Amino acid sequence: MQFGLCNAASTFQRFVDEVLRGLNFVYAFIDDILVASSSEAEHIQHLRLLFNEDRVEAIFKFPKPTTITQLRRFLGMLNYYRRFIRQAAHILAPLVKFLKGIRNKKRPKRKVKTKPEEALEWTDEATTAFELVKQA
Repeated sequence: MQFGLCNAASTFQRFVDEVLRGLNFVYAFIDDILVASSSEAEHIQHLRLLFNEDRVEAIFKFPKPTTITQLRRFLGMLNYYRRFIRQAAHILAPLVKFLKGIRNKKRPKRKVKTKPEEALEWTDEATTAFELVKQA
């Protein structure tokens, strides 16, 4: 989603509200989240509920991408969590290499090496990176 659009903030807020639905102790405003608890023990319990592994289940179950479009979707899903993954750029480098040479709409004169729907040729290094980042 491009945040230059006039309705981007409300669309993103609706998405965050949907993700956090059922957690009555969590208050969200755009990309800020407040966890309200009355004690330290309760706060720890609330954080465990908020960061439950079921919430990142989509990443664990994401199938190995077969096209550039699917790879972009996976990398976009990881974009929020990459700040919590130690050495994320290093781990993701083999996956990002697939995107090198893809035409960028802002720079249309770049040479296209791979088309977005063309099948990816996975290397052992890229496969290892994909599995490693899913577990990180």
